[in-house]
Amino acid sequence: MNTFDYAIVVVGEPPYAETAGDSQNLTLQDPGPDVINNVCGAVQCVVIVISGRPLVIEPYMDTIHALVAAWLPGTEGQGVADVLFGDHEFTGKLARTWFKTVN
Repeated sequence: MNTFDYAIVVVGEPPYAETAGDSQNLTLQDPGPDVINNVCGAVQCVVIVISGRPLVIEPYMDTIHALVAAWLPGTEGQGVADVLFGDHEFTGKLARTWFKTVN
């Protein structure tokens, strides 16, 4: 049987432009919620959210051990891996608080 210290779970939304990206509820798209619940319910996990805006993640926070807001990194996904695996430190601060709900 395999044993793992952590799982890396990547969820989010595809790139979008203008009205194609409109969302009334800003929730994670399928299968993101099921992946978080299934994987993070079985092993400690780091969740990487790929998005162009804050998404509602409050319902999953009890099962998430660590969270990375990677935004839409485009071709620079290596930068996410660099900080995730310790090659560089995490830095930065959101200009605003990440909301709990759309309300």
